Amino acid sequence: MKEEDPSIIERAEEFFENLSFEEDDDENDLESEEVNTEKKERVYTLKNKIKIIHKYNNLDDLENKLLKIEKYNKDEKMEIECFYQHGLLKKIIYYNEDQTINNIDYFDIYYDSKQSSISDIYLFFLSKMDKYFKIKNLEESDIKIYANTEDGFEFLGNYPSDMIKANKESLTLKILKDDIEIEQEDIEDFINELKSFPTVTEYYSNNKIIKKDIFKVERIMEISDSCIFYANLSLDGVLEKTEKYNDNNEIDEIEEINRHIRVVNVGFGDYLPRIEFDD
Repeated sequence: MKEEDPSIIERAEEFFENLSFEEDDDENDLESEEVNTEKKERVYTLKNKIKIIHKYNNLDDLENKLLKIEKYNKDEKMEIECFYQHGLLKKIIYYNEDQTINNIDYFDIYYDSKQSSISDIYLFFLSKMDKYFKIKNLEESDIKIYANTEDGFEFLGNYPSDMIKANKESLTLKILKDDIEIEQEDIEDFINELKSFPTVTEYYSNNKIIKKDIFKVERIMEISDSCIFYANLSLDGVLEKTEKYNDNNEIDEIEEINRHIRVVNVGFGDYLPRIEFDD
């Protein structure tokens, strides 16, 4: 098995240190905010002269949706690009100092309404909304049941196979189709029920993929008694595994990870989205 080049690891560590996501540092405090109505942009300038530009479909407070975010360092070189679909995160590109790509985060957009009953999940889609979504069946291992106890949530196990088969229609992931046009009235009906989760992160060196982080989505059932059909249901993102590639673009090593992640979205002092570990 080919040993990983230590210089790649060092460069990766230095790269992420230089991104400066933390807002506690004085140099990362906001210095000014400008609104360009003609370009439909908000430009945030930090004290360290980093610029972060939010681009919108319009600047109407009621309907503005992010189209793109760009981050530039003090030398006016692009560091990060974030792309959105209907205001929801679809892709993040991170650039090296020489403007080559360091890594790319890809996201899918899921229907993620917190239902009180697992049999209710599909009811919303017995309408014209279905045309906007593609379907992915859940595996038994991707449905986790937790009990809400005085000491916190206790893992009880995976959803029973026979129940999965009985509720095949409802136990699916609804994934928004790429670049599909959604009618305004439909957007108003369900846009707040959508959520972005990462699918894969690709890492590059010399324009070749050297590593991939593979993510998955689990359905979480939180129950307070034995009647699971009145459970609180939600989706959760998981970094499932990491694949390392050799010079021939072949998988050289696979490392199982299985760590829960969360997507930090823009807002409340966060000017850039990102993926973080929950534990």
